[in-house]
Amino acid sequence: WGQCGGKTHACGSDKACAPCKSPSFACLSDSEWYYQCRPGAAARAVEPLPDTEEEVTTAAITPIEEEEEKKEVSAYAAVPDWGQCGGKGHACGMDKACAPCKSPSFSCLSGNEWYYQCR
Repeated sequence: WGQCGGKTHACGSDKACAPCKSPSFACLSDSEWYYQCRPGAAARAVEPLPDTEEEVTTAAITPIEEEEEKKEVSAYAAVPDWGQCGGKGHACGMDKACAPCKSPSFSCLSGNEWYYQCR
């Protein structure tokens, strides 16, 4: 039932961008802004966005390194205002913020474990 594409998705395109986790679900368009995994349709193969996040460990952290650590690098495109930017229903499939927000005044905030939104 998660978002799998559309202009408010991390991919930012009017297309299916992420696969549905269940083989009996397909990524279907509600509008150019929102595609959703739903049952009952023949599933289409959709290539997910690459997940290239790496764990970073440091021994001693200087103030400059601490600031750089706060700047998270994302494998996902910046998300438009009010778009989904994380959660288990996002292409990353994790209960966390996965993509940055396009607007500097917006932050990726958790609504629940399945949906994080730029707001």
